[in-house]
Amino acid sequence: MADEILYRARAREQLRYDWTIAIRNNLLNRKWDISSDEGFKAFLLCGYESVKRAIQDLTENEIPLADVLDQMPDIVGKMKYERLPRDLSAQEIQAYFLRYVRSALYLYALGLFEFGRLDVVYDILDNIPEKKVRPDRPDLLRQQVCWLIRFIHVPQGRNPLHDPEPMRKWLQRNFAHLIWNEEQLRYDWVG
Repeated sequence: MADEILYRARAREQLRYDWTIAIRNNLLNRKWDISSDEGFKAFLLCGYESVKRAIQDLTENEIPLADVLDQMPDIVGKMKYERLPRDLSAQEIQAYFLRYVRSALYLYALGLFEFGRLDVVYDILDNIPEKKVRPDRPDLLRQQVCWLIRFIHVPQGRNPLHDPEPMRKWLQRNFAHLIWNEEQLRYDWVG
């Protein structure tokens, strides 16, 4: 039990550390103090809502990519946009950025999930990044979804990395029975 709590606490701290590096390297326009849990949650929520809006604008509202980029709080997307080959079509660039913001949504949702926001679990499952092209390197971004299994006591055989659909169905049936336990850093079953 203590090992599980330690594992979950380390997962949360690793995520905070990764975001601290991004902030320190000025990859985000706004200055954030994420040293406290409240500051970190506010940061995650702001990013989450921003990329949700960007995905909706790109897919449903058909807002031009340049306008969407102007609304994003970080400059990472703008930097990536500037580095793209100039011979790409507008559709190819838009598809690239849709993958980019979906990966960002996945990361923000993972962070919020670790603070008790169970409602973001479907954004995690819907936006698991595609497999890497290079099999010689670990795919840490995709493997983070396995945290779900450690934070929620799901039945064996439910691995969202290989097939998220059984996990999604299980969550739909059991969503109301899961509540966040801050002391244990996990979702408890309430029957």
